[in-house]
Amino acid sequence: LGLHEPHRGYELNSGVRLGKSLQDVTVPPYLPDMTTVRGDLADYAIEVEYGDMMVGRALAALEAAGLADNTLVIVTSDHGMPFPYVKGQIHEDGFHLPMAMRWPRAIRPGRVVEDFINTRDLAPTFMEIAGLAPHAQMTGKSLAALLRSPNSGWVENRDAMLVGKERHDIGRPNDWGYPVRALRTKDFLYVHNFHPERWPAGNPETDFGNR
Repeated sequence: LGLHEPHRGYELNSGVRLGKSLQDVTVPPYLPDMTTVRGDLADYAIEVEYGDMMVGRALAALEAAGLADNTLVIVTSDHGMPFPYVKGQIHEDGFHLPMAMRWPRAIRPGRVVEDFINTRDLAPTFMEIAGLAPHAQMTGKSLAALLRSPNSGWVENRDAMLVGKERHDIGRPNDWGYPVRALRTKDFLYVHNFHPERWPAGNPETDFGNR
């Protein structure tokens, strides 16, 4: 199920119109705490809630079809929220993504797992559950055992994650990218920018911005 929400653009001031209070908005420390930003975050929250509603409809359809108990449902995102320092950038909120899984026949409900996983782990997971061997070219590691475990916290001690970026924009002279490599562990994030003299989100004089 591919949702458009909470992708931009948003309806301006929809958050306040639909009952959000700007005073209740939590502004991340890397964004300026001002009315415009609070309003944008409130509008974003409305889009997230709409996406949640669509997931609820999908789960209800599975229940009605009698398939819910034996269906693995994974809800995640391909990047962080579309705000500066997040989408397309190698900062914590850019690659620390939401992920929830539901499989009543196999997953113990209420668990919170800390292990680092990557979306590349999903394909081998699906194949193992289906009784197939992952393809030799796949670099991910199946999550099947982690899903079936009754434990919370650090279950398989997947305690490190490699992160990389080449480009996320079209606004650079010479069509340059912005190559980055990063290592995230339980306690630290190390980021190496190979060309820090370039603009991470595109050169402003090109007027393209971060796409």
